[in-house]
Formats: sequence, structure tokens, C-alpha cells
Amino acid sequence: MKKILFKSLIGILSVYVILIALMFTFQRSMMYFPQAQIPDADIKETFKRMEIIQLKTEDNIELKFYMEPPANDKTPIILAFHGNGSLALSMYIKFLKLKSEGAGVLYPEYRGYGGNAGAINEDGLYKDADAYLSYLKTKYPNNPIIIYGQSLGAGVAVDVASRHIGQYNGLVLETPFDSVVTVVGKTYPLVPFKSILVRDKYLSIEKIGLISVPKLFLIAGKDDVVGAESGRRLVAAADNNKKIVEFPEATHMTVYQFGAEKEVQSFIQNTVIGVK
Repeated sequence: MKKILFKSLIGILSVYVILIALMFTFQRSMMYFPQAQIPDADIKETFKRMEIIQLKTEDNIELKFYMEPPANDKTPIILAFHGNGSLALSMYIKFLKLKSEGAGVLYPEYRGYGGNAGAINEDGLYKDADAYLSYLKTKYPNNPIIIYGQSLGAGVAVDVASRHIGQYNGLVLETPFDSVVTVVGKTYPLVPFKSILVRDKYLSIEKIGLISVPKLFLIAGKDDVVGAESGRRLVAAADNNKKIVEFPEATHMTVYQFGAEKEVQSFIQNTVIGVK
């Protein structure tokens, strides 16, 4: 009987180890969900003011992205990093009021997303973010820049903001997380040694304290992807130059259904730009 139990235990442990090994090997394909490219003709037909532009990153990856220019050199530009499982132009509807008042928006597309070349990984997405911020600083040197990140894009936004102090004016984080390690812990509680096994960690909680510009955090009380507590921990690690808006009934993708657009508009106009 003992031998049977021992063999059963060994079999279960073997299957467990194999599953962990497979998850480790294929973790990026389990983590990132890039969407297919939208044809340029469809974009031009649907989005009349949209410019389709290309640039190269420091590691020579050519990226296609989209831009709605600002009305003049005084109106803000939003650098809007989208979340996982979506595309750059999924952010289009979030800033309609601000755009009607002259704001510009750069919709960055990551490597491996939307038809762009390149393998998707944390370091690569940070290089993409560097290239987009550099483009804005070169092309629009006088415009205030607000870095915006949603979900995965919040991790990208925090990183680029933490390394380019003084090159932007405000930071907005929609349904952010403290780190991918804790999100993985919530989703896969039985996976051991997560801080070692997870390759792309997005340790926003270690970087947010470096950012001193005005910050707006949009937290979904019923966040079903990263969990509201993850966002709250990130908020707690930030300095006092911040505003926190929690939408108790919102899920990960629905904060704009509960008034987030108005909060973003007020934050940019009154806190960042100082227009009353």
C-alpha cells in the first residue's frame, strides 16, 4: 500500500514539475496576446485625422504607429500605451473630449503587435517606449506630454517615466499593477519561485517612487485581471503628488463606463497643465 501511495505521489510530482517546466518555457506566449494588423486603408477611412508613421528603435526594430497631432505647440500630447490583447487604436475613444479641445495623441504600437516585427518581451517594450517618447520630444519640443498607460501599458508607462525624468509633465495609470510577479501569484497560486521563474516582471512598484510629476491612478474596484489590491499597492508606493480615483463597480476594462474620461480630462487640464 505504501509503495502504491509513494508511486502515486511521485507520478503527481512528476506531472507537476513537467507542467511548471512547460509554463516556464512558454510563459511569454501565455502572457502576451498580440492582435492582428488593421489595414491602413481602413484606418484612413475611419480615422480622418490619423497619421500613420514609422520609426526605428535603438535595436533597429521598425514600428508603425498612429498620431493625431496637437492643435498648436501649447496643447498637450498624450502618449497612450495600450493594454495586452488589444491594439494601439483601442485607446482612441478615451480622449475624445481632450482632442476636441486641441490635444494630440500618439498611439504607440509595440513590437510584435499590429503587424510590427520583433519578439515581444519586457525589455523590447521598454525600448519601444523610449523611441516613442524621443519622437515626441524631437517633433513637438514645446508641447506638454502626458504619459498614459492601461494595464500592461501601465507597466510600460511607469518604466519609461522613471527613466526620463523631466521629459514629460504628468502620468496617468489605468488599472495598473504593482508587478507581474504578484499578478501571476494571484492567477497561478501553486506556481513556486515566481520571482525567479517569471522573466518579464514589470516591477512598477520599485520604480513609481522615482516619479515626482502629478500622477493619476484609476483603480477598478472589481478588477478581474490584475486585482484592485495590486493597483492599491502601487498607489501606496508613490509619492504624495498623486490623485487616486477608485471606481467600486468597475472591472478591469470598464472604468470609462463609470466616468474615467472626466477624471482624466480634469487631471490633465487642471493639475498638469493648470488651466482652470
